[in-house]
Amino acid sequence: MKSKQGNGIDLAEIRKRGALPVRLEGDTYVSPFAQEACVWFEWIHSAKGPPPDTGYAFGYGSGRESSITLKSAIGDLTVYPNRIMLYIAPSFDDKATVDGKEQYVKEFCLKPGQTYYAFAERFTYHLPPFRLFPFIPKRRTTWLLALSDEALERGRPLRPLIPTRQGRTG
Repeated sequence: MKSKQGNGIDLAEIRKRGALPVRLEGDTYVSPFAQEACVWFEWIHSAKGPPPDTGYAFGYGSGRESSITLKSAIGDLTVYPNRIMLYIAPSFDDKATVDGKEQYVKEFCLKPGQTYYAFAERFTYHLPPFRLFPFIPKRRTTWLLALSDEALERGRPLRPLIPTRQGRTG
């Protein structure tokens, strides 16, 4: 993941430096429940109880085609929201009316100008085996950009990965 700008940083630079404080810029959207300005948002809902423990349905997201610029003291990095692993608190976590029914809703929002901590995180996934016998899937590792709304403790975020980003690893 390289910056689109000449004076930018890339994922290798973030890996080398560890957690890097950044501020976000990009097109802004108003989140439907918290009514906040966000450079990205998405929400989940469940009729059974608070998601994600009771299962959930994906509500809606914003700006999948719009890029977000991470501004830091050492340079900028432009990324797309679906390429970021997010460790952020919900901006809205309450009951609300969805499609005419009372639902439990969790909404997640990346706010412009707020400080986040960018870091590189290693994710492991599995590819199908080359042949059927022996049935041993190939294991691969990749590095992804992650954002946390709180400073890291011992190199790990304090919040869990948001539900819609879980299950991406093997």
